[in-house]
Amino acid sequence: MSSKRTLFPALFFFLVLGSCTNSEPESDLTFDTAPYDQYDEQKEQQKILEKQKEDSLKLYYHSFDSLFQAQKFEKAILQLDTALHFCTKRSRDSIQQLRAELHFQLKHFASATKDYSSLIQRQYMSAHSYYHRAECYLKMDSTQKAVDDLKEAISLNHPTASELHDKVNPEKKRVSHYVTRCCDGSISHSTGRGTCSHHGGVCNWSEAVYETYREY
Repeated sequence: MSSKRTLFPALFFFLVLGSCTNSEPESDLTFDTAPYDQYDEQKEQQKILEKQKEDSLKLYYHSFDSLFQAQKFEKAILQLDTALHFCTKRSRDSIQQLRAELHFQLKHFASATKDYSSLIQRQYMSAHSYYHRAECYLKMDSTQKAVDDLKEAISLNHPTASELHDKVNPEKKRVSHYVTRCCDGSISHSTGRGTCSHHGGVCNWSEAVYETYREY
């Protein structure tokens, strides 16, 4: 429709120019305005629909708030379910985040995980969403998934993700290998007679050398 509007001035100029260069008498020019009237009507209908969605969203959100204040959380979350059908892109993320947090408080961990996954996909408050999805995974005993999310949250500078990561995936020690320790503190790679003969003798034939690691 916009391209037709753009072409009209050029078309009008061409017709006028042609009438000036021809000896024929000028003719009246008429344009069909019906398409524009239809376009304006569609815009008006769109505004009405948007206003109706906005009013419905407010209605369901206020209903949620009343039920939440009354600590009727199961019913409150149903109002958020309905409210999401009327959300704009701008309000959808904040309401879904609220629903995710309420699911978590109600111990609906699978549902909370689903909401946080949607938020992560849309890159909404990613550090926050990764961290709280990790909490859900921990509640569902999916430690590896939780650790993976916590690493993402750490990379996004979440303030407490590192602390939780160290708690659920602490550093551990294990024996890496053994060495022969001479009495002067040096290490000998010899195992036979005369080992450490020039270093005060052998103090430990099999001293353990440890390395740190994390389970996940």
